[in-house]
Amino acid sequence: PSLCGSSIWIVSPPSRKRHAPKHGWLGFASRPADHEHGKPFVKRHSLAAMALFLCSGFSYGREPCVWQVARDPRLATDVQALRMAEQLLVRHASQDSPLASSRLREALRILERADAAHSPDPRVRFLYGRLLTRSERHEQALRVLSAAIDEAPDHPSVADALFSLAICHASLGRTQEEIAAYQRLLQRQWVPERRSIVQSNLAESLMFVGRIEEAIQTYREAIATDDGNILARWGLAVALDRAGDSMGAFEQVNEALVRDPLADELDNPLVFFVPAYDRFWYFALWAMSRAHGEHDALLRADHWQAAAQYWQRYIEAAPAEDRWVAVARVRRDQCVRSLGMVHRRAHPRKGTPR
Repeated sequence: PSLCGSSIWIVSPPSRKRHAPKHGWLGFASRPADHEHGKPFVKRHSLAAMALFLCSGFSYGREPCVWQVARDPRLATDVQALRMAEQLLVRHASQDSPLASSRLREALRILERADAAHSPDPRVRFLYGRLLTRSERHEQALRVLSAAIDEAPDHPSVADALFSLAICHASLGRTQEEIAAYQRLLQRQWVPERRSIVQSNLAESLMFVGRIEEAIQTYREAIATDDGNILARWGLAVALDRAGDSMGAFEQVNEALVRDPLADELDNPLVFFVPAYDRFWYFALWAMSRAHGEHDALLRADHWQAAAQYWQRYIEAAPAEDRWVAVARVRRDQCVRSLGMVHRRAHPRKGTPR
């Protein structure tokens, strides 16, 4: 899963999402309406976290001085638009606020009336690009952010802009460009929590294009940077499973569940999956882990059945060229056999010792 992050205040905890789930803002699809395992399905993820990056309502950088305003009077108007937009965002910092979406639209309207895309103040363009990303206007956000970064490559807001840029590329299926944006961001992002999010989102992107060993190494780096990055452990579990290391995969699932027993991080509204059906792999591993640790035969059977269903959903949703679908079929068949064994032990034939 990927995660979407924020700069100054956090709207929700923070990175493809593809990834293991990614942190990101990307529009988040909800998981199926099922309530297997006693909780609703997860929201979309792409182990790619945006809460630390995209949700910031504040801009970095200096105010234009009086002499700059004198040379270019438009700067005063742009600063006013910037402050009005920021005030709207701060007033409804939580993404779950009923008014959050309308405030976001209103903030965008203010910036668009000020022609933010062409503002001489880079802070205005950076904020406008981030808000376009939050609104899932990804093509437009790419144009605004790319131009702003090129014109002000050393501006304090460039790190947030690069994260938004990567999220846009992920949303548009431009994985190589997404990888390049994350790699560029890693050269300037050293805050441990945020750096770990970038690393885990990058790892998910690498896994998506089949660079599985690099993905595993990058997930491990994300965990070493911030041991509290639970999504990185989920992503590492999926990567290890796809690489054939089932034991290592379940070790990571168990580590994640020690820190997050109900796998709530996978339900984080800032987490998305790329492709969307990748979520089923995460939930299949979760169900299998619960089956392995369950002593009650009926509950164990429920978990094996749920796991088999998750694998089947992955198989049905995946296109023919999906590189992991063959592994998913093997895992599904394993779960079906395990379910059969539970039923046979619970209902032995006459004369068969239990």
